Amino acid sequence: MTDTQTRMTHQQLRGPLLRYRIFSYLTALGLLVLLFVAMPLEYFAHNPTVVGLVGPAHGLVYIIYLLCVFDLSNKLGWPMKRTILVMLAGVIPLASVFVERATERRILAETAD
Repeated sequence: MTDTQTRMTHQQLRGPLLRYRIFSYLTALGLLVLLFVAMPLEYFAHNPTVVGLVGPAHGLVYIIYLLCVFDLSNKLGWPMKRTILVMLAGVIPLASVFVERATERRILAETAD
């Protein structure tokens, strides 16, 4: 962020950062349930019911996660590459949690005065 840009304070980022954190964890949890519970039930127990419930729910949560990342990146003026990499963290099991922790530490360091 350059000196000419208005710096966002930690207080101003509180809401967007909280939403991003919540949906990072929900995305990770939904993907883990889908991959390690629902899909094995479908393929090994021939029960597609759980995938039918968890799949669309995870898809909706992931879309909200993408919107939260976009909102945060827009407020902080992230470059497109960083925004896309953070968005892609939601498709690797648990990656969104690790990326969220690193992102939050970086944001808090940048907004500390």
